[in-house]
Amino acid sequence: MPSVTSPRLHVVSPGATLRARLVATLSESPFPVTSACTSVDELDFTDAEGTSVVVLASLGSPTRRAAIVRSLAQRDKTFVIVCRDTGHAEVRRLIHAGAYGYVLERELERTLIPTVAAVLAGQIAIPKEERMQVGAPTLSAREKQVLGMVVMGYMNCDIAQQLYLAEGTVKSHLSSAFLKLGVRSRSEAVDLILDAEQGLGRGILAITSDGTNGDRA
Repeated sequence: MPSVTSPRLHVVSPGATLRARLVATLSESPFPVTSACTSVDELDFTDAEGTSVVVLASLGSPTRRAAIVRSLAQRDKTFVIVCRDTGHAEVRRLIHAGAYGYVLERELERTLIPTVAAVLAGQIAIPKEERMQVGAPTLSAREKQVLGMVVMGYMNCDIAQQLYLAEGTVKSHLSSAFLKLGVRSRSEAVDLILDAEQGLGRGILAITSDGTNGDRA
């Protein structure tokens, strides 16, 4: 866990405006900003003493953000992610990849310094509205079963026929499952379930080719 001894902050953002905003906000904290870079490739920790916290912002697509997070985590670096509003699945993905803190860009000035302070104290800090989404969602057996069939390519009418349910009931199960997963569409749900790093595929039930229930993972 990070130590509070001689902390140094590194800001990384390709956008000059957002980078300046981050530096200006952190200048109000007791922690010195050691560097402000346009990419993680410019970071230099060779002469760093004590704990370093990297504040990352505006890093492109969710896939790219997750890749950068994993890369820094492998280097045993502590970091905070600043993002525009994203889905619950994105928060879960970044925290699981190794991020210590998550800050919404619209609340940057109010929350960045407290988040960095919490991270320096060895805590994981995320917005309160996201706190229930970090752990794996609790899905009912029927929701798992319906999601498994979605992964296999079944449409709602096919699922209803296979499970002897009304199509409206299938839609209800999917709406509930999407809410728990933090996704908005079938494609997002499938991507999340099939993401090996998320581990959500384990326990998602599917209908096998012979019509019996089975685990997708």
